[in-house]
Amino acid sequence: MELKWYELQRYSFNLQRTGELDAAAADFRLLQMLHLKGQGLDIPEDLEERFCTERVNIEIRVRECVDTMEKSMDEIRREAGFSLPSGEPADSPTQSGKRKTNDEEEEETEEEIEERAVRKKRRKVFSDEE
Repeated sequence: MELKWYELQRYSFNLQRTGELDAAAADFRLLQMLHLKGQGLDIPEDLEERFCTERVNIEIRVRECVDTMEKSMDEIRREAGFSLPSGEPADSPTQSGKRKTNDEEEEETEEEIEERAVRKKRRKVFSDEE
């Protein structure tokens, strides 16, 4: 049962990665269409709308598939009663695929900004000495 859980987890990660690549390709097609439209080329409205909604449709399909897999993973974990390598008990919710909260992202961003400022100061000092 554990092996099945790990296979589902790997498949979930691969599905998310493929979805991100498909979404990036959809963004690229949209940018190409907008570029051509900016050059004066007539784009049919139905094609324009399809390009605009393609990324959202991809994200929705991927999220639905990942949610279904996570439910299956939770059922397998409950039936088998095993813990994850992180020590998480079998009855706690699955952490796979969850994103950070906005507060955590903001804190990291502020820390990264401070680190970049320190690096820039070091670069300036280094280049001034030369």
